[in-house]
Amino acid sequence: MKAYNSAVKKLKYHREAYREHISLLSVRGELTAPAVLAYCDKIIAAIAPDELTAEDYKKLEAATDSLIGEICLEYEFDKPRKLVG
Repeated sequence: MKAYNSAVKKLKYHREAYREHISLLSVRGELTAPAVLAYCDKIIAAIAPDELTAEDYKKLEAATDSLIGEICLEYEFDKPRKLVG
């Protein structure tokens, strides 16, 4: 659980950087579900410690999707995982 909490702190700490990236995707007309999902996966790969259990990994994935989904809504783009499936 400590590894998960550490990853979530990193996720929250870098929120503004994620917002800037989503903004750039929007400005370039590249704010698509596949692009956002790839970005979510990239974020998880960067912040997820090796010690995460499968359950904690799923929770981190959900937290990342939620955070990035909220940011996407600011750009009138629905939550990406719901769009893809």
